[in-house]
Amino acid sequence: GKTHASIIEIGGLEGAVRIKPFAFTITGADIAESGRRAADALAAAFTPPSYTVKKIAPPKGFGDDDALDGLGGLDDETPVIVKPRGAALHPPASVWKEGNLAKGPGEDRFRLFHDGRRLYFAYTCREEGASMKNSGKDMTTLFETGGAVDLMLQTDAKANPSRKAAAHGDIRLLFADLGGKVVCVKYDYDNPKAPKASRVEFASDVARTSVSSITELKEALAWAERSQGFYTLRAVIPVSAVAPKLPSATRLDVGRVVGDAMGNASVDRIYWSNKATALMSDRPTQAGVEPRLWGKIVVER
Repeated sequence: GKTHASIIEIGGLEGAVRIKPFAFTITGADIAESGRRAADALAAAFTPPSYTVKKIAPPKGFGDDDALDGLGGLDDETPVIVKPRGAALHPPASVWKEGNLAKGPGEDRFRLFHDGRRLYFAYTCREEGASMKNSGKDMTTLFETGGAVDLMLQTDAKANPSRKAAAHGDIRLLFADLGGKVVCVKYDYDNPKAPKASRVEFASDVARTSVSSITELKEALAWAERSQGFYTLRAVIPVSAVAPKLPSATRLDVGRVVGDAMGNASVDRIYWSNKATALMSDRPTQAGVEPRLWGKIVVER
């Protein structure tokens, strides 16, 4: 699927014994089967986490030139960074305390909430070197060229919760920091209304992923902050740019792609709900989603 390099430590050599030479072959089908079995075992014992997407009143002063653009952390422990007045597109700092705080792996945490018209998304993690920067040039493969933050949503309430691959209404929003500018890339996996020319296919000996369209979501307002070793991604996204309407009860996953210390390549994937993300050397797998391992959410009305 792509180039890959690993450093592997082998222990216990002092107890190794010589065996007679023999040959065996590991095929792409074998690798795919191993991955499927691991994911199936995880799904069989899976209890999805739950989260409530809180509804708030539309922020006062949002878009007001005199509003203070103070961009605080997700909780009181993260330092507050105050930017100059005049950035009228940013909501006031107090907004980012509104949503419910969810904790992901390690020190990662996020909030997701809405005001009826807009989704507000904030994700904080510790950054090692430039691990949340991204050096990618191709919008369709930013998941393999450095760090990124992921928001995955099921927007069709009737979708089968046990599905192994994306279905109609499954959306992935990938946020990547490209040279100080954060872009939001929308993966619309199964949309019969999308032009055939917009379809993107990812294929390897291990897997195949098809996406109806991958586009930059320019309607989204997104930016990043860095302070004392922490990276915070913030985004305000029109609900209409994601789906005509979000179901009251649906599925979601949130997480990030971890880049290397130079921000040149992805080295890990960690998520709030899905833990079957170890494979990092196959492009179709990294491009795809596994909704059966997403968490449950309730969207307040």
